[in-house]
Amino acid sequence: MRVRGAVWVLLALPIVLAGGPARAESAEPAASVVADKWTPPRLSLSLDMGANFAAPEEYRLFSPDRADTVGGLTAAYDVLRFGGERGSLAAAASLGLEALDRAWGGATSHEARLDVATYSAAVIVRWAVRPWLEPQVRLAGGVAWGRAVLTMSDGQTFRGDDVSPEASISAGLRVRSHATRLGLSPRGPRIAFAVTVEGGYTVGAPLELRLAQSKPEGQRTDDRIPVEGTDIGSLGRARPTLRVSLALLF
Repeated sequence: MRVRGAVWVLLALPIVLAGGPARAESAEPAASVVADKWTPPRLSLSLDMGANFAAPEEYRLFSPDRADTVGGLTAAYDVLRFGGERGSLAAAASLGLEALDRAWGGATSHEARLDVATYSAAVIVRWAVRPWLEPQVRLAGGVAWGRAVLTMSDGQTFRGDDVSPEASISAGLRVRSHATRLGLSPRGPRIAFAVTVEGGYTVGAPLELRLAQSKPEGQRTDDRIPVEGTDIGSLGRARPTLRVSLALLF
């Protein structure tokens, strides 16, 4: 009986040894598939929505609110991955647009409008604490171009614009889905979706706006006595900010 048992052990040993590496090989592709799903694509395009808070008193001409909404677009690319793909360093470019509009003066209504476009470049550092959750820090710098327009009740219009450098720092969280491959090829393009919420603070030089009368269309320069420009003061750019972004990663 002992001899028969030994024979069975010797016969079964090659099968066991062969099965061990086979299981390891089958587990390896499964692990790579999971890693592939949760490794985010490098390029992202996002739609940004947010608010600037605690607007200085000078903005009362354009809005009675203490906050104004901001919309924009951001493109970002992960230029560096580290920490076993858990960390990333991304370069980003953004366009932000904000508009304030207020009518005042009662029956003889006047209108004041302020449009600000912000062009910025940023560095974003992320670290994945979970495959789907990434805290992040953003450092950005750029310029804000602002234009103010005052329209009087008699139709006269005054315009002025200025450019202001600014910088910002913010921190927040990005929640993202796993990446899905398009098509049947294992090397096909991948897409994922993400939502980012971040808060921060922006500093910048004030917008110095001096409004000059606009010449009505078709009017010759000598039709009316020129009116001197009106200085409406400085519009401060330092304030807390909040941003929510919806992103497509590919």
